[in-house]
Amino acid sequence: MKRILFFLITAITLSSCSEYMKLLKSSDAELKFNKAKEFYEEGSYDKAIPLCEDVIGAFRGTKRHEEVYFIYASSYYELGDYFFAENYYRQFVKTFPRSKYAEECAFKAALCSYQLSPKYSLDQSYTFKAIDNLQLFIEAYPESSKRDTCNKLMTQLNQKLELKSYENSKLYFKTLHYESAVISLNNTLKDFPNSAYEEDIRFLILKSSYELAINSVVKKKKERLEATVEAYQKYIDKFADSNRAGQAENLYENTIKELERL
Repeated sequence: MKRILFFLITAITLSSCSEYMKLLKSSDAELKFNKAKEFYEEGSYDKAIPLCEDVIGAFRGTKRHEEVYFIYASSYYELGDYFFAENYYRQFVKTFPRSKYAEECAFKAALCSYQLSPKYSLDQSYTFKAIDNLQLFIEAYPESSKRDTCNKLMTQLNQKLELKSYENSKLYFKTLHYESAVISLNNTLKDFPNSAYEEDIRFLILKSSYELAINSVVKKKKERLEATVEAYQKYIDKFADSNRAGQAENLYENTIKELERL
């Protein structure tokens, strides 16, 4: 019984492949369009794409051109090929700016950029691009129902950039590059003034400032110790109840003693 079922499935598959190959070789553009639409609606996106490619040129300048292009771009999107989908969606909006699909295509193009944004530890060029594209969509369609979604996605992307900035800054501290750590950590706070990592950042600024000052040459020590006092004050003003407040206090007291000694 199992062998019969296997041969039956194989026969059906081969027959289906044969029919699809005949369809690809057909010169009937209308037939190919209808089958492409059929494949798209049933989720066979990989079969819809070659058929769309075959008839896009044939339908140029007709009403069919718009629909087949939409199916073409959307098939790439549904397959998760966001690079090609983004390019085709953007081309669609340029070619058919008044189409009923224009807003959806503009949104999906921005969404492709979002999907192409990598994890925070990698290069974030596409993250910046995605933020720009989502903002451009909001500006182009200010009344769109997708506006809130765009804002949420931009928040997520900015959080990724914030995390990357924080982790890069922290790396300077871990590798004992204290001067670079202070500069980089302060830049993170400047770029993300409401950072979720503010307490950690301010504490690391204090520790980096202290280590930098203590190990400085005499002519730079006083200035750097004073900078450590300032870093302590900024930390303790906001995080006096932190469980690291005691450590901060010790660093401050040692800094004051060193200033008095000088």
